[in-house]
Amino acid sequence: MRKMLMLVVAVLLVTVGMAYADKPPQEFYQRVMEPCGFQTITYNWDFAQGDQGFVPTVCDPDGLPVWEYGATTYVPDAPPYVWGTILNADYLNNAGHGLVSPSFMVDASTAYVEVDHYYDIETNYDGCNLKVNGNVVAPLAGYDGTISTSTSYFAYCVDMQEGFTGHDNMWRTDCWDLTAFEGEMVELEFDLGSDSIVDYPGWYLAAVRVGGIVVDNEQTSWGLIKGMYK
Repeated sequence: MRKMLMLVVAVLLVTVGMAYADKPPQEFYQRVMEPCGFQTITYNWDFAQGDQGFVPTVCDPDGLPVWEYGATTYVPDAPPYVWGTILNADYLNNAGHGLVSPSFMVDASTAYVEVDHYYDIETNYDGCNLKVNGNVVAPLAGYDGTISTSTSYFAYCVDMQEGFTGHDNMWRTDCWDLTAFEGEMVELEFDLGSDSIVDYPGWYLAAVRVGGIVVDNEQTSWGLIKGMYK
């Protein structure tokens, strides 16, 4: 019986080892932070103060749910409460789940979104992104790349889309420009997707702010004046 158990364990280790060997080594990223520089903040959704009306949603009926609200000790320097893709464990294989904000009208006072977040995700094969009314929107600093370009692995909800992927391993602040949606009612959807093997802590959100950015009227006016004399 003991020999049979050892044989089963050996087969499982070989199988998992082959799957891991099919993927290239992980890389580590340190992206440049780019906050919005708000002049006004219309919505300040600080998750340390509550879930702020954000709700998990199905972004692929075959993807597994992962978004949870609460306390975590799984990532360093986390606020008291966060939204995370499994609070105290790695995200699941075959995860595909979204987190949706309350809806709001996009105008001058709500044209930019700033997110305090942390991500640690399998490079290239798994990833996450922000969608606005179903459209992928990149932050001003850009995403890390295109998620799951492999024909052997499928990342639910984000497959073949731009997104965060890899190991940033730090709390950071990024800004999104929503001016293309001016005059529309929108919802923000934070989607995470993974394939069938290799998991990491995932995506954690500490706060989401919506507002308007600083406009340098003096600089703008001076530019117009100079343009008149060219």
